[in-house]
Amino acid sequence: MIIPPPPIFTFWHYASWQVMFSWHKS
Repeated sequence: MIIPPPPIFTFWHYASWQVMFSWHKS
């Protein structure tokens, strides 16, 4: 049985990915 990650974890993962992506672009 697969347990989905808590919303806060998903949000943090998404936010950190966005920051890393934007930091790499500049």
